[in-house]
Amino acid sequence: MAGPQLLIVAVIVVFVVAFVVTMLVLNVQGKRMVSTNTKLVENQNTLLEQNEQRESELVKRIDDLEEQLKQHIEVTLLQEQTRPHRERIELTADMSDEELMAWMDYEMDERLLYTDSELTLKTMAQTLGLTQKRLGELFKNNEKYNSLGDYLNEKRFLYACRLLREKPNWTIEAVGKEAGFGGRRTFQMEVKRRLGITPLQYRQGMSGITKVCGLLLMLTTMLVGCTKDPIILPNPNEEQASSAPLVIVIYGPNSLGDRSYCDMIYTGVERAAQRQGLRTLQFSPESYEEGLAYLETIFSEMERAADTVRRLLITPGVGYDAYIRANSHRLESNPRADLLYMETTTPLESKGSTLYIDYYGAMYMGGCMVHYTALDYTDKELVSLVLANPHTQSVREAGEGFVAGFNDTQGLEPLALHIRYLSQEPAGGFTLSDTAAIRIIREESSYLYEDTEGIMLVPVCGGAMHSLIRAIRGTQLFASNQYIGIDGDMNADNFFCPFSIVKHVDRVMEGYIGMWHEGTMPKHQTLGLADGATGVIIGNYYLPNDLNLIDMDSLWQVAVGKEAGRWEN
Repeated sequence: MAGPQLLIVAVIVVFVVAFVVTMLVLNVQGKRMVSTNTKLVENQNTLLEQNEQRESELVKRIDDLEEQLKQHIEVTLLQEQTRPHRERIELTADMSDEELMAWMDYEMDERLLYTDSELTLKTMAQTLGLTQKRLGELFKNNEKYNSLGDYLNEKRFLYACRLLREKPNWTIEAVGKEAGFGGRRTFQMEVKRRLGITPLQYRQGMSGITKVCGLLLMLTTMLVGCTKDPIILPNPNEEQASSAPLVIVIYGPNSLGDRSYCDMIYTGVERAAQRQGLRTLQFSPESYEEGLAYLETIFSEMERAADTVRRLLITPGVGYDAYIRANSHRLESNPRADLLYMETTTPLESKGSTLYIDYYGAMYMGGCMVHYTALDYTDKELVSLVLANPHTQSVREAGEGFVAGFNDTQGLEPLALHIRYLSQEPAGGFTLSDTAAIRIIREESSYLYEDTEGIMLVPVCGGAMHSLIRAIRGTQLFASNQYIGIDGDMNADNFFCPFSIVKHVDRVMEGYIGMWHEGTMPKHQTLGLADGATGVIIGNYYLPNDLNLIDMDSLWQVAVGKEAGRWEN
C-alpha cells in the first residue's frame, strides 16, 4: 500500500508544483500584460495629444490662410477700385500745364465734378489723382483764372445756363444747387455779374417790344459807356473804366456749353481779355431770330456811338451770313467799331475782317490714321463719319479732307466708310438729343450687316458730338465702339478715343484780339495745318501701339500739301 500512496502523493506534489509554477508564470505574464497595456494607454494618450495638437495647428493654419485670402481679396478689390486713380496719376505725371488743364477740363465736364458745392483744392486733387501742390501751381501759373474759385465759378455758370434753358420746370434755387452754387444768392450774383441780368430773366427772356427794348437798354449801358461793367470784368475785384475796349461775341443758337468749338472761342476771348485788360460781352441766343435781334441792336449802337470806346464784334454763326454782308457797311461811320466774321473764305466787301480755319489738312491726317487704329481692334469694320449738314463750308470741307485721307490709305485692314448727315438744313445738325444719338449709333452699328461688333465714330457736328459720345461711353450695348475727338483734345478718354483732330481756335482768337488791340487785324486770313491752327494729337494709351508706326512728320507734310493744293487749284 505504501508504494501506491507514495505515487499518488508524488503526483499530487507534481500537480501542485506545476500549478504553482503555472500561476507564477501567469502572474508574471499578467504583470507584463498590465505593463504593456499601460504603455499602450500611455502611447494612445500621447497620440491623442499629438493629434489634438496637430489638429489645433491645422485649424490655426486654415485660419491664417483664410485671413491671408481675405487680405488678398481686399487688396485686389482696393487695387481694382483705385486703378482709375493710379492710371490718372500715371497719365498726368509728365503733362505740361496746358495739357493738364485741357485734361482737367475734360474730366470736370465729363464727371460734372464742379457740381459739388463743397469741392476744395484738397478733394479736387484727390479726385483727379493730383497732389495739392501740383494743382495749386496749375492755377497759380494760369493766366485766365486767378484761383480755383474763379475756375469752378465759370464751370458752374456755364452749366447753370444750360440747365436754365433745358430744365424750364426747375426752380432757380434748384438750378443753382444742381450746378454747384452754395446758395440762391451766390448763384444770382454770379449770373448778374457775368450777364447783367438775373437767372430768371435769362431763362424767360422777353417777348416782342419788351424784349427788344430791354435788350437795347442793357446793350446801350454796355456799349455807350457806364461807371461799372455789368457783364464781366478782367478782375472781378477791380472796377474797369468804361473807356476800356469792349469785345462782343454773338454765337449761334445755344452754342455755348458745347464743350468744343464755341466753348474754345469763349475761352480764347476771355483769356485775351484778361491779358489785354478788355471788357467782354458774350451772347448765346436761343434761336437765330433772337441772335439777329441782338445783332441789329449792337449794329445800331456801334453805328451811332459818339464816345472814344473801341468795340469789336465777333460772330462765328454761319446763320448770320446774309445779315452781316448786308449790314457791315453801317460800321464805316465809326472808326472805333470793328467786325470779325468767322468761318468764311469770302471777304466782306465793306468794313470788317473775315477768318477761316481750314480743317481739311488735319482731317486728311485723321482719315489716314484711322486705318492704323483698326489694327489693334480687328472688329472695327466700319468708320462712321457723322457730319452736321452738307451746307456749312467748314463741316463740308472737313468731311472731304477725311474722305481723301481715308481713300489714300489702303491695304492695312478692310474698313468701310459710311457718311451720315444729321440735318439737310443750312446751319442745322449741331444739336442732338441723347435718345436720337443712341438710335443713330444703333443704326450705324447695323449698317454693314445685322451685328457689326464695333464702329469708329468721327463726329464733325459741334455740340451734337457729345450726345453721340455719351451713347458710346454710357451704354454697354456700344462698349466695343470708339470715336475720334473733334475740335478739342479728348484723349483723356484713353480707351475710347485713340486720337483727336483739333482746332486751336482758342489760341487763334487770343492772337486775333491781340492784333485788333494793336490795330493790325488783317482784312482776311485763312489759317490751317501749316499755321498751327489745326493738328492731330495721339492719346497716351495708343502711343506705343500701331499709331506709332506712322511717320507723323511725313504725313503732316503730305497733308499740308493737300490742304494748300486746293486753294492753288
